[in-house]
Formats: sequence, C-alpha cells, structure tokens
Amino acid sequence: MFRRIHWNNRDCKSIVWRCISRLEPTGQECHARTVNETVLENVVVQAINTLLGDTSTYQAQLQQNIAKVIRSAQQKTADGIDERLQELQKELLKKANNKEAYDEIADEIFKLREQREKCTVDTATRDA
Repeated sequence: MFRRIHWNNRDCKSIVWRCISRLEPTGQECHARTVNETVLENVVVQAINTLLGDTSTYQAQLQQNIAKVIRSAQQKTADGIDERLQELQKELLKKANNKEAYDEIADEIFKLREQREKCTVDTATRDA
C-alpha cells in the first residue's frame, strides 16, 4: 500500500508516493522505492493509451461484463418472482383446503406468471 506525500527533500518540493510501512510502524519491512507522482501519472497514461489502442480486446471484455451484469439483475428478478409464486401457491392450497375465498391469491399468481414470462422474454431478447 502506498500513500501520497508532499515531500520536501533538500528544499526541493514534490509530490511522491511512498510505501505505508516506511511512514508508519506496520511491522513489515518495505523495500519499494519512492515514486514521483509525475512519473506515476505518465506510466498510467501510457497504460491507458495502450489499452485503448487495442479496442477489439477491451470492447469485447466490456460487452461481456455488461451482459453479465444485466443477466445477473434479470436472474435476481426472476428468482424473486419464483419465490413469491411458491409462497402464494402454498397459501392458495391452504385456503382451498379450508374452503376459503382465494380469488385474490389466484389473481396475484396469474399476474406474477405473466411477469415471469415477460422477464424470460426480455432476457432472451437481451441475449440475442
């Protein structure tokens, strides 16, 4: 771990990054050199430019990551609908066995099944 430090070394002021164990007693010895912030900035810019220069690789990875997140969100929604359907079906059976009115539960089950079907279609459309 490094920390950003305003350094005044022999009346030469600069901003550097130093290993935390050189600044605080951590019980670990650090042999990492102090890194000047301008050098660090230049290296990061070069790395980003290298990455952006090869668009095929990072764009494909980006698309995969976006699709993964969307599928995950859709799956959570579908799982939630399935759980609620199971609860309602159990409740429906109890009411039916006790000869109670169960129209509201049946309506909600019907609506949830429609939502589940729509969710499945949306997922297939996104995948395509």
